[in-house]
Amino acid sequence: MSAGPHPAPGSNRTLSVFRSAGDAADWLEKAAIREGALREGEVVPDFELINATGNVVGVQTLLDHGPVVIVFTLGCRSALCRCSLCALQGRLTEITALGASLVALTPDPPAVSRTLVRKLALGFELLDDRTGRLAALFGIAYRPPIAMDDWLALLGLEGPAAWPPRDVPVPAAFVVTSDGVVRLAHVRSDPRPRVSPTDVLEILATLSRGPFPSAW
Repeated sequence: MSAGPHPAPGSNRTLSVFRSAGDAADWLEKAAIREGALREGEVVPDFELINATGNVVGVQTLLDHGPVVIVFTLGCRSALCRCSLCALQGRLTEITALGASLVALTPDPPAVSRTLVRKLALGFELLDDRTGRLAALFGIAYRPPIAMDDWLALLGLEGPAAWPPRDVPVPAAFVVTSDGVVRLAHVRSDPRPRVSPTDVLEILATLSRGPFPSAW
């Protein structure tokens, strides 16, 4: 896996080349962004991040209680990410019934996340990854090939709010077993699809039935 931002091939291309999210997806595919991402069978890095209320949340503490679903988002300005968080919230009872916890990483500061948690009635943690450090450690951070504001507009981010001084993460999700091993890595070159809660639940149900077969 890659521990740093991906290169930006063709970064001297003009905005006219990029007219839609499909163009962004094509670039991400050619840049092989997902090739450097954390894969199934690899171990997640240890981390501690601040939640929406300013408290420290550590992944090891979560893993001590069972599997963890880790979701990377583009923050509150992304309608697709908001819908994905709502979809996961709708299955949260099933996720926790399988002994798992759910956290979502965001480029938003805690104050913004608090508002989003309240507005969407979320029952899981939003963790502050404004620096992009964890996205880089998971190998899903990249530098856009055009101006940041123009790129974010292609991805459907709403409003003129400034992006923090960091690279952009591919929206991604990882289901991690209590020993820190990835068992589902949802990383796509197309930035539009989000992880299916059904896929998450299927993996968690498999975990709850016992160890994976030797083929894993």
